[in-house]
Amino acid sequence: MNRVFHYSESNNIYYNLALEEYFVRNFDFDRQELLLIYINEPCIVLGKNQNFFQEIHLSSFFESNYKLARRISGGGTVVHDRGNINFAFFEKHQLKNVNNYDRSTGRLVEVLNELGIGTAMNDRNAILLSNGKKISGSAQFSSSANILSHLTLLFDSDLDKIDTLIQKNPYALQTKASKSIRSTIDNIVNYTSLNQEEFIQECISKLGFDANLTKEYIDVQAINRLILEKYGHQEYYFDTAATGMISIRGIEIEMVKGKITNINGMKDSSMYIGKRLLPSEIPLDKSIWQNLFH
Repeated sequence: MNRVFHYSESNNIYYNLALEEYFVRNFDFDRQELLLIYINEPCIVLGKNQNFFQEIHLSSFFESNYKLARRISGGGTVVHDRGNINFAFFEKHQLKNVNNYDRSTGRLVEVLNELGIGTAMNDRNAILLSNGKKISGSAQFSSSANILSHLTLLFDSDLDKIDTLIQKNPYALQTKASKSIRSTIDNIVNYTSLNQEEFIQECISKLGFDANLTKEYIDVQAINRLILEKYGHQEYYFDTAATGMISIRGIEIEMVKGKITNINGMKDSSMYIGKRLLPSEIPLDKSIWQNLFH
């Protein structure tokens, strides 16, 4: 079995998510495994079935420079920055490996322990330090032919910013969307003398991926089509699962797939019906936002 790796040159979240889908749907992993590593510019990535309004603190997000994205796998919301390393493992589809993270997260736990960073994988397939703090979350997607198991790894992220972006909003929300489980987090940099690039190279080596998959084997046009048609679209990263009712101080806002369908308790409600609750359609100085922010 050949083990090859690809270290993405891009820091664009939409490109890297499209690259994951391209690999899992198009590559033949009968005789090889692939490890993809990438680092993103600041962004928030929702799980496949998550509601933006449930997961992200609205005012903090719109005051930030963080992008919004959505991946094809389940699991919880994660915040990325340049100090967050992403590992994606690809293998042939076998029933015994579906919902099994031993060959991805489990292998990385072994590497971390070899590097002197005491860790363990819990029953939610997250990686915890020996002090109980979380440094990684995992998720999985299966196509008919292959399995993608990916995880984030907090190496030197802005933990205060993460906490700010995913803190609880002041409103109540009724939704059927999947909800993240919050944990106390920490950075690996506090437990190793390696810098981030040295750490990545050690992981690649110790995981046994010794051949580099270069860009000439990647159909960049196919990836760009995925960005254009899916990952870069508000309809995908915002509208998906954005269905439910927000309640705050006697105001009720009902939404279906990101669009406002009804509002009770606001005098100027008619001007918002049919619009997405986004600054691109409703400016942040409008009263609807002021109610949601405070």
